[in-house]
Amino acid sequence: MSDLTPITDLDAELGTDSPEYRDEYDRAGQDFAIAEFAYRLRVDAGLTQQELADRMGTSRPAVARLEGGAGNPTLRTLQRLAAAVGRRIRLVVENDAPSPDAAVVTYDRESA
Repeated sequence: MSDLTPITDLDAELGTDSPEYRDEYDRAGQDFAIAEFAYRLRVDAGLTQQELADRMGTSRPAVARLEGGAGNPTLRTLQRLAAAVGRRIRLVVENDAPSPDAAVVTYDRESA
């Protein structure tokens, strides 16, 4: 289960203009960017969650959690995901990140 606070709870508790709200919202956006990345890799490979899980050596619920934005996948998990669909992960560190927690997830469908 994710340690993120549901956005509706933050709306009520903090108001949408508070810095705490924005921080939590940004973190959730990063989690969902990785979830969408995982989902698109699987769908573009034409695999079911179970087929991907088998290739990754994990369970279907673990793949569902990854695609649902729950948890914080390790680099090793992302490498297994990519390898399972015939891809690889490339990690790039840049100097222009807006904050230490900023993440950019890109997926080049053309090179699939």
